[in-house]
Amino acid sequence: MKKITLMLAIAMMAIATTASAQFVSGGTRSSMVADTDNYSRLELGYSPVTVLEELDLTGLSLGWTKGISLTQDLPLFLEVGANVMYSFGEKYDIETSLLSLNVPVTVAWKFSPTESISLIPHAGLNLRGHILGTMSYDGEDVDLFDSDEGDGKRFNVGGTVGLAANFNKFMVGLGYTFDFNETWEKTDKLNYLTISIGLKF
Repeated sequence: MKKITLMLAIAMMAIATTASAQFVSGGTRSSMVADTDNYSRLELGYSPVTVLEELDLTGLSLGWTKGISLTQDLPLFLEVGANVMYSFGEKYDIETSLLSLNVPVTVAWKFSPTESISLIPHAGLNLRGHILGTMSYDGEDVDLFDSDEGDGKRFNVGGTVGLAANFNKFMVGLGYTFDFNETWEKTDKLNYLTISIGLKF
């Protein structure tokens, strides 16, 4: 997972550097489209998630993101958003479900080679609150965040990196989210890829 994070970060830096070099050349603007307008996008995401070290879950998310222009001279944006993610799965006859709210806050660069196509690499922080978490076995339910049962932490702080590609009003994206703190003691942190599709407006 660390290799994936590094690869995404390097790719984002390369795209942003190339875009910046093309956008400003010798103090004059290039032929690249200078799109500094604010934007929003609605996204559906798929994420394979592993919890408690060995339980593989399917994560589905619905989210909204707002891009706010930071300067009229460069396509640099502050992205803020929220997405609700429901993860579920079964192993050893144990059914697990997890409902979480993610609030990403990132800095993004909008590289627009044409008026209808744009690439937006972004990186920043992700704040996560776990709303519900249960494990069910043989008719018995365990609350994963109850202090006497699962003893999980409801709040996580982490990072997120990704790349969104816009084609007219349609968007496809790839992102990686990683936590700085553990959700459950002595377990791996929640780290996962997200593949998303959506609409830009």
